[in-house]
Amino acid sequence: MPNDQKWDCSNASHNPGQAAARSMHPGGVNVMFGDGSIRFIRNSIDVATWRGLATREGREVLGDY
Repeated sequence: MPNDQKWDCSNASHNPGQAAARSMHPGGVNVMFGDGSIRFIRNSIDVATWRGLATREGREVLGDY
């Protein structure tokens, strides 16, 4: 999820890291899409929609974001 405070990845040495979108903006993050557009994504985005935005499959039915 955007701006999640938990570590969301680690390496072979178990060093924690943060890979999901993060920012200092209150309420969400600015995200750049593959077509060059930039949108503000709210922290409250549905997790299935958030994950669907990050896949190349393209057949997901995305909720409002």
